[in-house]
Amino acid sequence: RPMLVRRPGRATGTSPRRWWFVDSLARTSVTGTWESDDDVAAVLDLVDVRRLDAAARMVPAEPMILVCTHAKHDVCCAVRGRPIAATLSTRWPESVWEASHLGGDRFAGNVTMLPDSTFYGRLEPATAEHVVADHLAGVTTLEHYRGAGVHTPAEQAAVAEVLRRSGSPRHDDISVAGAQPIGRDVWEVVLVGRGEVPAHTVVTVRRHWREPHLLTCSGLQLKRAAEFEAQVVAV
Repeated sequence: RPMLVRRPGRATGTSPRRWWFVDSLARTSVTGTWESDDDVAAVLDLVDVRRLDAAARMVPAEPMILVCTHAKHDVCCAVRGRPIAATLSTRWPESVWEASHLGGDRFAGNVTMLPDSTFYGRLEPATAEHVVADHLAGVTTLEHYRGAGVHTPAEQAAVAEVLRRSGSPRHDDISVAGAQPIGRDVWEVVLVGRGEVPAHTVVTVRRHWREPHLLTCSGLQLKRAAEFEAQVVAV
């Protein structure tokens, strides 16, 4: 997913622009300078066509903390996101970036952790600092957890439910072994775990649609949002 990022605060124009290609499954990345449109075209070619070349250049990715501050998409993202970015940048100045649209405006303030693409929402500056510190230590704050970009929404709901039930706060203790639809708006998700998480868990996930309401600060039309209900059926 392409995104634009910048350092919190006013741009000085003294640092060269850069690009990153992050593989969230492998947790690796490759980076380079962005001095012209040709550089951007080369990146797109690397990502879309020359995947083997990209893989050969990948190295273990350093953490990147992306805070949504995209006011043009929804003003709440900027109003709530910028104070979060400012607070986090005082502790992790080399890792924090203001970002374009991350999705899930109704959960603002939103933070995405790379390279694993874990999403957190409904954050304030103080809570964001604790959530990020815990995540970097391998601990998931389930109260603000929105899932991971490497999973589908149904898989995200299943992972969150099993983490809650097991009492394990460690996001690396669980992975998705498979998922398949078993009916309209119903999926079966198979999870494997380690540590406090059961070695094998089967979860049924159902999608429901909420009553129409305004989803964002700038929303002018009532819209329906999906909710996912997860139920463990076998361990």
